[in-house]
Amino acid sequence: MPTNPSDATPAPDPDRPLRVVAAGAGPAACRFYAEALTALGHHVTVAETGRQAVDLCRAAPPDLLVVDAVLPDADGLGVTAEVCREGPLPVVLVSAPDGRGCRGPGEEHVHAHLLTPVGPAHLHAALGLAARSFERLRAARDE
Repeated sequence: MPTNPSDATPAPDPDRPLRVVAAGAGPAACRFYAEALTALGHHVTVAETGRQAVDLCRAAPPDLLVVDAVLPDADGLGVTAEVCREGPLPVVLVSAPDGRGCRGPGEEHVHAHLLTPVGPAHLHAALGLAARSFERLRAARDE
């Protein structure tokens, strides 16, 4: 039996509408996440800063978090760690090709990793990978 009520929630299905918080490194990234995720049928709330992403996730826990590795006020892994302290959720981390910001505390909460440039098809595939990875890890932990 799950010890945490959020553990009882089924893993998200990326082919159904998800509630996604997307934290972008700048206006162009935020606009891309909003447009691409909406076009994929998801309900998107965009965060322009790491602090805003944490606050949004606390106010209304999403089904999935998409976060850039480097944000204006924080690193994506730090944001991920803080959000996941509230309860587990699938996370997609997006970083530059040099991998800057994708190693360190919080990386254990990342279920899929994308390197820029990212297109809508890449994002859709990463959502599916994150959901499946999240479910496998949760099932293994519960055994």
